Amino acid sequence: MANIMKIINFGSLNIDKVCSVEEFVQPGETIMATGYSVNAGGKGLNQSVAAARAGAQVLHVGAVGSDGLFLKEILADAGADVSCLRVMDTESGCAFIEVNSKGQNRIIVHGGANQDFTDQDIARLEEVIAHQD
Repeated sequence: MANIMKIINFGSLNIDKVCSVEEFVQPGETIMATGYSVNAGGKGLNQSVAAARAGAQVLHVGAVGSDGLFLKEILADAGADVSCLRVMDTESGCAFIEVNSKGQNRIIVHGGANQDFTDQDIARLEEVIAHQD
């Protein structure tokens, strides 16, 4: 009988807003993007999705705003447990990504809900971890 790996991942979830550009924008300059997309992101979300798809039991702990409910759905669809994912009364984490024609990128991250955990949230998480078998 194979052992199933159990993972508790306390990690970020972001809405990635990606603009494709020929060259990076320079200070004081306004340029037109050649493409735009909105994607699910955040290192925590990506790790949990990959681990769940690989067959691990994943409990993802994190936070989104109401604008990021689709991130919670992506985790759940991959098979991750989202019972400890908080939906907060703020905006979700967001990454603004500029990708140039050479494939290089520049990224600005706004933490949003990812940074809004309280001491009470951490205490609840400690309780959940203590009761994992």
